[in-house]
Amino acid sequence: MPLAVIRDVGDALPRRIVQERNLRPFDSLIDFLERVGPDAGAMGSLLRAGALDGFQPSRTRLFWDWRRYGTFQGKLKGELPMFAPPPKALPGQLEEPGRIQKLRDEMELLGFTASGHPLDLYPEIDWNRYIPIAELGQHPGRWVRICGLIVAERSHRQSDGRFMKFLTLADRTGMVETELFADAYHRWGAVTARQPVLEISGRVEPFANGNGFTLETKKVEISQPFSGKGWREKPNPLRNPA
Repeated sequence: MPLAVIRDVGDALPRRIVQERNLRPFDSLIDFLERVGPDAGAMGSLLRAGALDGFQPSRTRLFWDWRRYGTFQGKLKGELPMFAPPPKALPGQLEEPGRIQKLRDEMELLGFTASGHPLDLYPEIDWNRYIPIAELGQHPGRWVRICGLIVAERSHRQSDGRFMKFLTLADRTGMVETELFADAYHRWGAVTARQPVLEISGRVEPFANGNGFTLETKKVEISQPFSGKGWREKPNPLRNPA
């Protein structure tokens, strides 16, 4: 990913990094800090986005090395009020951010998850409850239940002037456009505005030309988590949601 897309990095710092790197590669974090001199906001974003992972296998160790360098050399530019002053020595145990935290950082700093599927941010969802979107075409005219991440949405007026909504949902297998006609939109529209991942029950409606389908939405709910009760029979998601 281009460095300039990372939040708080801007345009000037990436140019300075490239100029220095073209002279000779950076051989350590300290070498990078000495030659580039990023401010605190940009440096924190670079670390959390993974741009400096090549210097050290541990992102947490990089953070503490940077803080110690900045404090003791008097070269820490900017302020980090959310962090306490660093100790003179490293903590006894360095807790590395897990995969979910790294994905959250990417979403915050880049606007999307660069190192994984965005649904990796929701490991609690019980996908056994839902029909994969890629299989919807096998169930024309039937009631199904799916779950997916909202990747696009748009509002529209029906011929009677009432508002309806189109949502495009994605799971790990594909994408489908769902239709919330006015009655469904009036009942469930607020849920679609608050939740990024939704459970939708509806009917698979094939196009007249046979080239695809939409899902007419009858019910919208928050995605369901695992029950936590161990093994369970896989439920049948082909059901009338009423």
